[in-house]
Amino acid sequence: MISEDKYIEMLAAALQRATIPDADVQWNVKVGTRQFDVLATIAAGMHKILIGYEVKNKTRPVAVDAIDAFVTKTRDAGVNKAVFVSRSGFQSGAITVAAKHNIDLFQIDLLPDGLPGVSKT
Repeated sequence: MISEDKYIEMLAAALQRATIPDADVQWNVKVGTRQFDVLATIAAGMHKILIGYEVKNKTRPVAVDAIDAFVTKTRDAGVNKAVFVSRSGFQSGAITVAAKHNIDLFQIDLLPDGLPGVSKT
């Protein structure tokens, strides 16, 4: 049996596969020395677009330091679009920093029927 952390990461990857049908969506992948929970690669003409995802399954809202670290990680890896997914939401400072760096924030949860619920922050 897999951990709930891994399950949430895999669920986020599955949602991306379903919503970006032409993308190559991978789970737990490295770009250079940087690890991403989910990475979607899209071919656009002669270009490759990388969308990097960080997925957190914590009981407390994501803090600003986690967003700061993700900014550095995505820049180091040459990611074109950054997305942060959390089960518990985001602190106000984290939301401010994410907006400054054009990072999309999503909250994901499991509904009582076991299906995922997703909302954009």
